[in-house]
Parts: sequence; structure tokens; C-alpha cells
Amino acid sequence: MDPRTYIQQRGAQYGVDPRALIAIAMGEGGLRNRANDIGDLSGGGSYGPFQMYAQGALPKQYRGNRQAADNWAWSEQGIDYALRGLSKYGRGKKGYAAIKAMIEGFERPRDPRSSIAHAAARYGGIGGGAPNALTTQGAPSFSGENAKQAKQQFAMNLISAMQQPEGNRGASLMGAIMGLRRGMESGDPQQLSLSAMQGAMKGGQLDLRAAIAMARKMGLRAGENALTGNPADPGVHVANSYHYKNQAIDVSGSAKAMRQYADWIRRSYGSSITELFAPGGVSIKNGRPAKIVPGHEDHVHFAYPH
Repeated sequence: MDPRTYIQQRGAQYGVDPRALIAIAMGEGGLRNRANDIGDLSGGGSYGPFQMYAQGALPKQYRGNRQAADNWAWSEQGIDYALRGLSKYGRGKKGYAAIKAMIEGFERPRDPRSSIAHAAARYGGIGGGAPNALTTQGAPSFSGENAKQAKQQFAMNLISAMQQPEGNRGASLMGAIMGLRRGMESGDPQQLSLSAMQGAMKGGQLDLRAAIAMARKMGLRAGENALTGNPADPGVHVANSYHYKNQAIDVSGSAKAMRQYADWIRRSYGSSITELFAPGGVSIKNGRPAKIVPGHEDHVHFAYPH
């Protein structure tokens, strides 16, 4: 039994895009059972073309017996079992939409965004299709407002990168370009400008302008800093406040958006955060959890004097 042929034929019978299945399998267990690779020796406990995890999709009767689990997962019965699970999420979908639904619903890797992007990149070369065939098989279209916003964000990154100190400029430019490329490869226009921004930041463009841009992108209001067009009001903040040095911003909006924004700040700036005070008891000072500072129940305060 040739796993590739079997997956394609049975996948079609289950109403699942065969090319999407192959693209996923190529990033999981592959299309052949490699010798001495029982249960994914690199990670342990996952079996078959779709890497059914021993504590997840793998049936209980095979747990604890690696050889039996491996034999079953690569058999027609085991592959059928995986395909039935995948079909619950991918039936009737094509291309990117099928890949995204099956990876998020059935595979559930630690980094689904990366797995989706890599599978989507493989999709176009399967079965003789052109690499850009993905765009006609369920991927969102890069057009209209999505494309406009992505281009504007990328342009902002390039301008900001050129304003970096000479030592950081090259890395920041490369980061912006690579981030844009990752966003394009993901097939998700909503992530395109975010990926470009984060890529540029990793290249050295860590500044308040990126934080202000993200706040606006999330529908939030940024102020109390000259960079926002709304300078800090005299007498509102403590005398030594970073606001009066144009090194801090206050961001406000819906409770949900502010929580998401505070999470984004923590992920993006990490231990470099000077101050982050936000609703819900978020309080970080010099990269470490700190005593809660009153007066930040209705906005996010972020200081980053770099």
C-alpha cells in the first residue's frame, strides 16, 4: 500500500481536498514509514502520516505499545481513522481553507500558524499545480483594503527602518522584508502587516512607533505622547513621568482590545518593557512583575525609553 496514493484516493472519498492532505502529511509524519522511526523518535509518541499523538488522537488500545501503534497508524485502517478525523474539519473545503481548518482542528500543533504557512507553501507544488494555485483554492485574496493596509504598514516599516541608527538599519530592513514574506506565505492578509511589523522589530525596530501603529490597527486610541499628535497634558502625570519625555503612551478602547494589546506588548517587547500597566492587574516594571499601580483600570500605559 502506497500511503500517498491511498491518502489521495480515500481523502477524495471523504470529501477532503487530497492535495491539502498530502501537504499536511509532508510536514507531519511524511509519506513513508522510515526505518527505526517508531513513534517519531525526534519527539516521541506520535504515529503515522498525520502523527497521531499517543495522548491525543491515537486510540487508547495502542498506547504504551510503540510497535503496534506504529504498524496500525501506517495501515489502511489507521490512515482511514485519521482521515475520518480530519474530514470533520476539512470536508468541502479547498486549499488554504482546508489546510487551516484541519491543522487547527485535528492536528493542533504547538505553532499552528507556522504549520499552516509551511503546508500552504507546499500545496502549490503537489499534483503538478502551479505554486500560485493556492490563491484560487480558498486562500483570502490580497486585494482591496487588505492589500492597501498591508502596503501602508510595510512602507511605514521601511521608513522607520531607515531612521534607525546605522548599526541597526540593515538588520531592521531585512527584518521588515522577511516579515512581509512570512505574512505573504501564510496566505492570511489579516496577518500580513502584523508579520511585517514584528519582523522589522526583531531586526532592531523596537520603538514606540510600532506600539502606536499596533494600537491603531487594533482600533484603540493612543495618546499622551507627541508621536501620537496628542502630547501629554501638563500636571496630569507625576513629575518624572516618561510621558513628559515622550517615552510613554496611554492606550484606551474596549476592554477586550486593551487585553489583547497588553498581551501583544508582552510578547513583542518582553524583558525590554520599562513599564506596562493595564486593566486586569497587569503590572510590569523593568521587565518584571511589579506591585499594581492604581489608576490604570481604563487604559494601558506603556513606557519604552529606547
